[in-house]
Amino acid sequence: MSLIGTLEQLNLTNILQRIEMYEKNGMLVLQQGETWAELYIRGGRLVCIGPVRTTMTLGDQLQQEGIISPQALQDTYQTLRGAQPGEMRMALALMERGYVGHEDFRGWATKKALETLKVLLTWTNGEIYFEEDIVPEPDRLLVALSISALLSSLPVSTPVPQQSALNGFYANKEQEQPKSSPAIPATPAPFALSVSPQDISKIPTLTSSAQFLLDS
Repeated sequence: MSLIGTLEQLNLTNILQRIEMYEKNGMLVLQQGETWAELYIRGGRLVCIGPVRTTMTLGDQLQQEGIISPQALQDTYQTLRGAQPGEMRMALALMERGYVGHEDFRGWATKKALETLKVLLTWTNGEIYFEEDIVPEPDRLLVALSISALLSSLPVSTPVPQQSALNGFYANKEQEQPKSSPAIPATPAPFALSVSPQDISKIPTLTSSAQFLLDS
């Protein structure tokens, strides 16, 4: 895994914007001491956050959030014949039975991503790594989210560093040029939280960002 730099040197917002601009594929890792988060990128979009350490299944999480009813969850489990399905299989089963739609999952994934990014953007120290072409674990639910839309929904918390500090990210790819893409309107943030780096484990959300900030 390649070290890009540190949060003392680089601005995370700029790194994410460049990843989107260059339509990168891979895994961005932020590590602060023994705590880290993994952001999986496909075509410059955020598709998945890890690692997940919650013991709740996707169905249980959706029920707790009120997106599906207990009866819908029980009915879906019966359809799956008692198996413990992964996220993708559960999502497909719920959609096939008409209990949720694509927009329900997009809204849920957007909320998780915003919560996690809000915490990560409070970090003032730590390392930033990026590994090309790394994909999430099989059967994770993947929802492609616009990084620029997510960032525009969050308050600006840190100043932008000098451009020269970012040049090393693509130092070995000087020939690479950003690919044009249609503008994506920003989605208003569905909630507002005030979180300090020390409060990561106390965020009162469906699947708090703490589950993606794993201690070794």
